[in-house]
Amino acid sequence: MVDISFVKYLPRDKEALIQGKEYYSAILIEAPIALLKFKSLSQLLGRLGKPFAIDPSTYRFHPEFSEDEEKISIQQLKESYSIPQEESMMYPEIFTEEFAKSFVEKVVSFQNNLFLPSKQTVLLRRLSEDSPLRPTWIIPPYFPIEDFDDEWISINVQLAKYAEHFAGDKEIFPILSILDKDLLLQSEYDKVIKYLTELPGTMLGIWIADFDKRSISEDYLQAYKEFIEFIKQYRQKVVILYSNFFDILLQPYGISYGIFGGDVKYSSSGAGREYHKVYIPFLRREFTIETAVPVLSKYGVRFGYEKTQEILSIIRELLLLDKEYSELRKKGMTRNGFRISLLSDEEKSQYKELGGKIGQLKTQLKLEFLKERNKECKIDIHKEIESLEKIIDNIMESEPSKAISRKYVGHLQRWVQVIQG
Repeated sequence: MVDISFVKYLPRDKEALIQGKEYYSAILIEAPIALLKFKSLSQLLGRLGKPFAIDPSTYRFHPEFSEDEEKISIQQLKESYSIPQEESMMYPEIFTEEFAKSFVEKVVSFQNNLFLPSKQTVLLRRLSEDSPLRPTWIIPPYFPIEDFDDEWISINVQLAKYAEHFAGDKEIFPILSILDKDLLLQSEYDKVIKYLTELPGTMLGIWIADFDKRSISEDYLQAYKEFIEFIKQYRQKVVILYSNFFDILLQPYGISYGIFGGDVKYSSSGAGREYHKVYIPFLRREFTIETAVPVLSKYGVRFGYEKTQEILSIIRELLLLDKEYSELRKKGMTRNGFRISLLSDEEKSQYKELGGKIGQLKTQLKLEFLKERNKECKIDIHKEIESLEKIIDNIMESEPSKAISRKYVGHLQRWVQVIQG
């Protein structure tokens, strides 16, 4: 069972976080979003009263992630951390003792002070006088590694030690970020032990950047499971970060998972719409709306999912409203994007009303996602294996196409094999 479940903050999910606050225990906020949205986030965090942590997102200054360096939020982050603007990326040789200490102090100060009353409205200052909005955990600056001989390893450890000093009485929450999943197949555990014994703190976040749930093999899943189990010998809590590649639950670990469910994203070219996903609990996976409808229609009631008809009704209504919404967007679309000023007064009113209704429906889907994930946090996955195997067998027998059946339950097959060892 999971004893702490993080939800990654996404601005579009604000209403779901408010309505579903009983279904998660903590919030993880990435620093660029925290910078851009600190006023609305102050209000949200004050209203929720939930523990939170701010990922300093220093990985964005690693050469492998430098494509975002021109974004305004990244430039602002550089200023907050006092990184010279001429430094487009950061390299190990930059980290002299003097620079490292100064850098860490700025990163920790950023997390501690971003939501202080001095930056809030008068109302928020009054609400937070007794309990200022400070993070529960301090995340040290971190940079992704390619292997356990990487120069960044020793730097990350040193940065974490400095962070522990500057964090005072707060618990630090170091993050191990791995660039290449191949490292799982060749981990030298003596080096992992050295890293873990030197790294301060009792928690560890893990993020492997290049996992792809659509193609990940059983070998990698097995190696990942073994890697996490090994680390658990040295850390009280292991929190899986940004892990939406994992569809079956990791109850023995933590969860940090952005909320998904029926989001509609429009391209500026007006070329159509792209649906995000709906979570189907009996398959432990999210699917596109187009795929979710036949799956729910055929298997929802059969596998005892009580919300089947409710979710299908939400999807049908969402599709109908979205069709009208899309037509209005086409009318207001220009080469530079959508312009509501091109619509008539009646169309503007209709557009806003449709947008509000679509938002409410998406929130309902996200709330259902949160509820289901919360339930799954409380079950023993080993005890669920038998029911999962029955679902796999049922779908494999029901679907004439092997490709479709693999699409539905291939991830379950791989994970059941791995969990059973």
